[in-house]
This record gives sequence, structure tokens and C-alpha cells, in this order.
Amino acid sequence: MHELGRCRSELEQLQQRLELILENAPVFIYVVDESARFLGVNRAWKQLGPDLDHESLVGRSLYEVFPAEIASAFERNNLEVMRGGEVRQFEEMNGDRVYLSVKVPVKDANGRPHAICGMSVDITERKNAELKLAESEGRFRDMADGLPLIIWVHNENGAQEFVNQTFCEY
Repeated sequence: MHELGRCRSELEQLQQRLELILENAPVFIYVVDESARFLGVNRAWKQLGPDLDHESLVGRSLYEVFPAEIASAFERNNLEVMRGGEVRQFEEMNGDRVYLSVKVPVKDANGRPHAICGMSVDITERKNAELKLAESEGRFRDMADGLPLIIWVHNENGAQEFVNQTFCEY
């Protein structure tokens, strides 16, 4: 009997630590069922709005929280994970923000996925930086290709990393 009490105490402590980690995680964590209803969310959701906490979201549909187009895209990705039964990663839009979402199927006792657990992090700044870098690279290529000079770049191993159009024509 003493052993059972010790195990229960350890389990309770572990559960409290896990809840503490989930509640303080700087990412959006959520569970959504196959009917597109929230089963739970962590504290990070309050960043999106004061009425987006666990108490106000549980039981609500994606379509009650997000515009129809966004909710539909989220639901499509969630169903893909549930049907496939495997962890998937998506880049998802919510207004002008981009999120990297990892979605895990939640399976019942028979192994059938019936919900997803998702974790999303805002990658908008990274996506904007990637876009600016691509634009800069495009301007560089246009400039280099417009010059009547041969331009090439090679790495420390001697492999070519860049050649301009004049080099190719030569």
C-alpha cells in the first residue's frame, strides 16, 4: 500500500511539472477533435487575444474562432493528419502571420486517430527575411547577368557556386 501511495505522489508531481511546462511554453499548443472543436489550449493563446484562453476556447469550433477561409485551411491540415495517422508539419497563415505547425494524431484505444495535438510557432519574421533575401539574390543575379564581364564564384573546394550569363555564353 505504501508503494502505491508513493507511485501516485510521483505521478501527481510529474503531471504538475508537465502542466507547468505546457502552460509556459512560448508556442501555441492545442488539441482539436475531428469535428474541428477545441479540446484544450495552453496559455500562449492569450497572445492572440484576451478571449482566447482555455475556458473560452474549449468546445468552440475553429470556424467560431477564425475567419472561414483560415479555419477551413486549418481543418484540412488537421484531417490530413488524422487520416494519415502520422506527424505532419505545415506552414499555416493566420491573417498576416505565418506559423510553423507540427501536428500529431491523437489516437483512441483502438489506434484510430480522433483528434490532433498541434504546436505552432510564429515564423513571420523568418519568412519575411527569406523573402527579402530572395529579392536581393534576384537583384544580384539580374545585375551580374547584365554585365558584359565573366563572373564566377567558387567555394573553398573549387566547386562553382555561381556563374553569370556571360560566363555561360563564353
